[in-house]
Amino acid sequence: MTKASFKPIEVRTIMQTTRKRYRRSGLEAILAPQAFLQPRILVIIAGRIIGLAVTRNTIRRRLKALFQALNFKTKQHDLIILVKDPAAAQLSYDDLKSFMSQVFREIAKQNPHDA
Repeated sequence: MTKASFKPIEVRTIMQTTRKRYRRSGLEAILAPQAFLQPRILVIIAGRIIGLAVTRNTIRRRLKALFQALNFKTKQHDLIILVKDPAAAQLSYDDLKSFMSQVFREIAKQNPHDA
């Protein structure tokens, strides 16, 4: 089974049209209508402003692992996470887990039929 990735035009459209966003500590989560059978995650990090490649990759890996570990239950949405602030580089795994849990709770509130 191959993973479906986001296409650049798809990301651009989502960024321009989506209004439902969750923000905290330099992180922003954007919900997008699901385009494939499984929910997808895209982590966009604002380049060197966040830190060295090791730091950026650690943040990306942690967010993707949390996406899988927390069993993303919103069957009708994909998730795009923007990391825009250097403060995000200081967040621990537990802080990121708290952010993702909060996003999932907010999504479940908005879409009770998905839970």
